[in-house]
Amino acid sequence: MLISLTGKGGAGKTTLTAILTDEILRHRPDCRLLVIDADPAMTLSMTLDVVPSAWTLADVRDSTPLNARQIKSLPSGTSPGAFIRDKLINHGVIAQRQLRDIPFDLLVMGHSEGPGCYCRVNGALTQALASIKAMYDLVIIDNEAGLECISRYQLKQIDLFFIVLTPGRSSWLVADRIK
Repeated sequence: MLISLTGKGGAGKTTLTAILTDEILRHRPDCRLLVIDADPAMTLSMTLDVVPSAWTLADVRDSTPLNARQIKSLPSGTSPGAFIRDKLINHGVIAQRQLRDIPFDLLVMGHSEGPGCYCRVNGALTQALASIKAMYDLVIIDNEAGLECISRYQLKQIDLFFIVLTPGRSSWLVADRIK
């Protein structure tokens, strides 16, 4: 199952993600849970009161070019998706953390590759998620504010989509645009 949260900045997406994470772990401690901080501000670790990973998805993307030449040279039977998954695990990008002494995995997307541009890192998130989501019972994604996260990565299936908003008019306008 995949849960995605989006909305206007300051609406409470990260807070709601932390609350959902806590509640899921309390009620289903055996759940294989992956929580993704897909906001370049990277505040979910702080909200969950866990230590963030030293490496982010953006770090792996920047240090691991995967062009046609590299794909051809992968060991026999290794798909590009499996290669990326292994890189994420080996670099600690997918890192196990604990909340209430219950383990869950955390993945932090990281920063952009240039001023104001987050397209490539969101593309990397789409590829990484396609490679790793089968390892989990539930994936929760805390997205950045606004509309662009909707168009930047094309998830094939979102089971539960939260548009988080406040009573203010601007928050409702953003929610309508997202919807």
